[in-house]
Amino acid sequence: MFIFLIIVTAYVLVVAMLAIGVVGAHPGVIRPMVRAPRHLVRLLLSRQMRRNHALEHATINLLRRRHARITLFGMPDQHGFHLRGRVPHDAVIRATQEGIRRLKQGERSLAWSRRCPTSLVATQVILSVIFLVIVLSIWREFIAPVLLTALMAGALLGPPVSPYVQRWLLVEPDPGSLEFRDLEIEEPTGRLRILSFLLTSPMFVRTASGSGSGRAEEGDVTLITSDQQELAAGSYRVRE
Repeated sequence: MFIFLIIVTAYVLVVAMLAIGVVGAHPGVIRPMVRAPRHLVRLLLSRQMRRNHALEHATINLLRRRHARITLFGMPDQHGFHLRGRVPHDAVIRATQEGIRRLKQGERSLAWSRRCPTSLVATQVILSVIFLVIVLSIWREFIAPVLLTALMAGALLGPPVSPYVQRWLLVEPDPGSLEFRDLEIEEPTGRLRILSFLLTSPMFVRTASGSGSGRAEEGDVTLITSDQQELAAGSYRVRE
């Protein structure tokens, strides 16, 4: 049991170091990395979540082009995506709307991201499981050095293989009838409030599937703060 814990600990540390080496060292990357294994199953099962994952990448890619020095990290959800970074809220709204429009126009390159911590860690988990199955089918018994080698091989191959796994399994570049709904500002609470100057306030971009009727949709944008105050942020129009 002790050897098994050492192997798992070593594996987690290697995955974390490789992910930080690719994505960058920032407090905002911790949450996507920790939740990546659980999100892996949801991404494989839910096309809606894969579409939100693509829109998250498109939004971040557009924001990085206009704000070169900002650090942004996102995490997909069934109903939208979380976003963390020091960027104006109205810029996030505009980038999300533009991302939907350009994805619908066929700009699939916006849906990919080599710095996605969710895709990177998920790929490392997939490869590690594959190598473990191969090793156990050959040796048919628990051998610590071989088991460690299988796990490390999966972790090391994760970064170069991640872009391909992301395209095949984790992202749906066709947004279908996906629409922007609203932007919720999630203020840090409890102990996290002390670290707010490092973590920045996360945002949740809420989306929904429209009727798919082909007509343009329009409405008002509302920012929702942590104390449930609603702030008008102008109007939007999404063209099919």
